[in-house]
Amino acid sequence: MTHSVDEKLKKAQRKGAVNYVAIGIISAIVIIGFLFWLLLVKGFAIIVGPDNAKPTASIVIEQGTGFVSDNKVYVLSGNASIIVSAERFQPKTVALTPSSPSNVEVILEPSPATLLGNVNAEDGDTTWYVNNQLKGVSQQVSIALPPASYDILIDNPYYAPYSTSLEMERGLEYKVEAQLDSISGTMRLESEPSGAEVYIDDELFGKTPLEIEAEGGAYSVRLQYAGFQDVNDNIEVTNLNKTPSRKYQLKPKQAILTVTAEPEYGLLLINGTEHKLGEISLDSGVKHTIKYQADGFYSFSQTLTLKPDERKNLDIKLKPEIGEVDITSSLPASVLANGQLLGETPLTIEASAVPITLEFSANGYRSIQKTVTPSGKKTKKVHAEMLTEFEARRKEGRPLFVSTLGIELAKFRGNNVTMGSPPGEIGRSLNEHQVKVNFTKPFWVSKHEITEAQFRAFDQSRDNTSLPVTEVSWLDAANYCNWLSDNEGLPRFYDIANGKLVGFNADSTGYRLPSEAEWEWLAKKAKRSTETTFIWGNGERIPNNVGNLGDQSIQGSQPIILKNYNDGFVGKAPVGSFKPDRAGLYDLVGNVSEWVHDLYTNAPPDTSTVQQDYLGAKRGLQNVVKGANFQSGKLKDLRAAKRIFADSGSEVIGFRIARYQ
Repeated sequence: MTHSVDEKLKKAQRKGAVNYVAIGIISAIVIIGFLFWLLLVKGFAIIVGPDNAKPTASIVIEQGTGFVSDNKVYVLSGNASIIVSAERFQPKTVALTPSSPSNVEVILEPSPATLLGNVNAEDGDTTWYVNNQLKGVSQQVSIALPPASYDILIDNPYYAPYSTSLEMERGLEYKVEAQLDSISGTMRLESEPSGAEVYIDDELFGKTPLEIEAEGGAYSVRLQYAGFQDVNDNIEVTNLNKTPSRKYQLKPKQAILTVTAEPEYGLLLINGTEHKLGEISLDSGVKHTIKYQADGFYSFSQTLTLKPDERKNLDIKLKPEIGEVDITSSLPASVLANGQLLGETPLTIEASAVPITLEFSANGYRSIQKTVTPSGKKTKKVHAEMLTEFEARRKEGRPLFVSTLGIELAKFRGNNVTMGSPPGEIGRSLNEHQVKVNFTKPFWVSKHEITEAQFRAFDQSRDNTSLPVTEVSWLDAANYCNWLSDNEGLPRFYDIANGKLVGFNADSTGYRLPSEAEWEWLAKKAKRSTETTFIWGNGERIPNNVGNLGDQSIQGSQPIILKNYNDGFVGKAPVGSFKPDRAGLYDLVGNVSEWVHDLYTNAPPDTSTVQQDYLGAKRGLQNVVKGANFQSGKLKDLRAAKRIFADSGSEVIGFRIARYQ
């Protein structure tokens, strides 16, 4: 018995020892783990602002491992993000990293207040203004606003404006139920003629002149008057216009006039306006003047008045007009009309009253063409002064020598023009000074740019082609002009010595380069009533085949080209490949740019007076170049005012010649 008790005591002692050992091991692990946690965990104090957010502030770990205690966040190594929120404040996400400070300040933004608006208006657009800023156009709105004081204005054109003020706090909703007051006004309606029936929304209200009381809103208005076309309109009575008024000019109902005529190619005018033959709609109840005329016939004229909805046919047959023409000349000459021999002068013919071109010819004399229109009212007289070819050329000022080279000249008498470009012109360069010029001397200009073949007669190294000559310096062009003057027996214009320009004789009638003023006048004013930006007019659309320009045909060879334009030439084109401009000149825009007489200088010209027969600056190291060329790929470079300068020849610079009368 004693042994049994001793054994139990010993066994209990051994078990207690084991428990003590286990407790010691566990305690050691807990202590080591706690120490390890202290090494790996970082704590952050979260300071929440503003002050009124602190009482309800809460912190939640969104990502990462850790825990929150009051305003402290403990993070186990690595990164974490927390969400800080408070009642009626907008939550904010904050990233925590090992490099973040121990105290992290988080300022929360107030939640917006919400304006919930509603009005009783059913028609019209309701606009909501908050502190004079438009916030919505609707009968109902929901508008988020920062907490503050606000003035609310509600406007509907068919009601009186409504306004109120609100002190809005964060996170709260504020309802505005606006009962807009209706407005009333007066519509005043008149018509010419008066007495038209007035229908408002298809209800008859009376006859014009008429005043109608109406509440704010939109109304459909129709006027009816016998014999006149109905008028339909929409009229609004608004808080900005409570008394809208209208005065309608009623138009007569239409009638149909069908016109046929012989001959059919004539001109039909009704009240001075051109019309085609056939059915024509005209106002009824008014007089209409009908005129029909054709070359070679007496004119037809009639006045008629048509009833509403009337249909009338008018068949016109013109009577032929025959006139007599007396034809004479300074010496006996054969006369042809439209290629048919009429006889020898003097003679008298009878012909229809249409333009006739008469050609006078005699051996040794230049042929002359004159146009006459016979008249049945009186005899027309035509006289031709016959001249030998030599006399004719001299009378016209055409030099004989240049004619042998195939150079054609055109005579011009310039008038007032402003060189350069106005400040508002698109693409304008600073050197395009506005200089007012006038011309006292008639001058001749070659219709074409000088060709390689024409220059070859002066310089045998050139090719014998109809392409414009290029790679010529300004001095080469001036020497060519002097050479022409020598062969024509005219005084030289340019004084050139030892390969340099010494001066020029402004009074000489010898050949020269056109002045910049003459060139611009030809490009923007010749044969025009007003100056134009481009040689074809003021429109920025380039007409088809106006000239040889930097177009699609050279795409790939240069970065900038004129899109949607193709003249078919990659490089230079033979002169005269394109139709002449309105002044009768070829290639004034395109093909090659052109040397002009003027020296180039950076000094601004005198713009205070009108310059007479202006020849440009007195001094300069370069010369002015005018006109676009086959490489010009920008619209601004096609302007008549565009000017550049150069001091040597190039593949895109040529020239044409000029001289005074």
